[in-house]
Amino acid sequence: LLTAVAGLGFGLAYLKGSLNAARTTDYRVRFDDARGIQSGYQVRMAGIPIGSVQSVGLVGHRAELRLRVQDRYPIPSDSRFQIVT
Repeated sequence: LLTAVAGLGFGLAYLKGSLNAARTTDYRVRFDDARGIQSGYQVRMAGIPIGSVQSVGLVGHRAELRLRVQDRYPIPSDSRFQIVT
């Protein structure tokens, strides 16, 4: 389970799912370890699906996730992401 900390909390759920097509923004986040996260997993804010993981890759020695989030759910610029198990 991935979770981000920002106000009410922003999370990436470990559950697969799809969202309705909408205007979106892509975000790239890096972690030392993204074990278990796969493309297609939901991105959640306060428990609500707001996007999905588009890709998981390696940049240098860090995992990089590309997230696609619906524009109606803006992500504050001071958001922090973390993986929670």
